[in-house]
Amino acid sequence: MVVGRRTLILDIAIEQVKLAIEIDGGEHHDTPAAFESDRERQNLLVAAGWTVLRFTWRQLCDQPDVVMATIRATLARLGSPQPRA
Repeated sequence: MVVGRRTLILDIAIEQVKLAIEIDGGEHHDTPAAFESDRERQNLLVAAGWTVLRFTWRQLCDQPDVVMATIRATLARLGSPQPRA
């Protein structure tokens, strides 16, 4: 996806409602450069009107119901149809 003049690679993008879902795991997010890049990318998205949800890999694996509830609530706020379980 292109935001401004930058091409961004998102874990999940729901373009119709401008929702980005990012899953952060230690393998790709444990360096200072990755930390800085994630914040820069998130700020670009927010400035362009996107909502960004961030979850850790552990949350996704250990608390999938909480992750899905958060996504559903955000989609409802954004006026999107709800995902199926």
